[in-house]
Amino acid sequence: MSKKSHRKQVARAKAKREQNRFERRAARNRMIILIMAVLMGLSLFAIPLTQWLAGRGEASVPEPEDTDPLAELDDLEPAPYDEPFELTIDPAGDYTAVIATDAGDITLQLHAAEAPNTVNNLVNLAQDDYFDGIIFHRVIDGFVIQGGDPTGTGMGGPGYRIDDELELAQQIAEEHGGYPRGTLAMANSGPNTNGSQFFIVQGEVVPLEPNFTIFGEVVDGMDVVDAIATAETGEFDRPVDPVAIQTVEIVEG
Repeated sequence: MSKKSHRKQVARAKAKREQNRFERRAARNRMIILIMAVLMGLSLFAIPLTQWLAGRGEASVPEPEDTDPLAELDDLEPAPYDEPFELTIDPAGDYTAVIATDAGDITLQLHAAEAPNTVNNLVNLAQDDYFDGIIFHRVIDGFVIQGGDPTGTGMGGPGYRIDDELELAQQIAEEHGGYPRGTLAMANSGPNTNGSQFFIVQGEVVPLEPNFTIFGEVVDGMDVVDAIATAETGEFDRPVDPVAIQTVEIVEG
């Protein structure tokens, strides 16, 4: 078995075990929340958009020890990488990412000058075939589509974290009142906790605070984003029939 095939097999097994484990925890947490709400006469509260994008706790309340979004994977196979990639791109260069999915292609212009480390992260992961086979695990029509988690649960990542690069996000959010349609940004679980999860804005303008690194924008394929976003979903905004990434091709120049 090749190294690539073995890595994909391990990732699929990991995702299955984590999903089963997560579903048991989510069911238990929902019951606890329901009992508390009845006793206190309070209705269940909604998870903030920032927590949704962070992929923490899905639609349930995280247990007290769940402060690290990667902690749930500690007893599984090691994450693919030990540390972030060294900077290998040219920040002055012109980079495009073509995400081939089961629903069609999405072409993104990457903002290397404004977010060099984040673009470098995507480029290196893509060139290592990291995204191949990963699904869009959360989608909400009028909001965003989110992917990049090898476990497909919203709690996985590459095994490292990179810092935020928020100057462009602050400029765009101030100008538009949020993140405009077609924006490519990193999902995170707080300051400087970026890994491999990303989201693409499908709504016209999503009123998020500028806490998520913007590092690209869709230049072709918004119809594909729309198709992914409008798919039927089940619990935790997970698609009933998730769309998978086939490849991510990086084009320079």
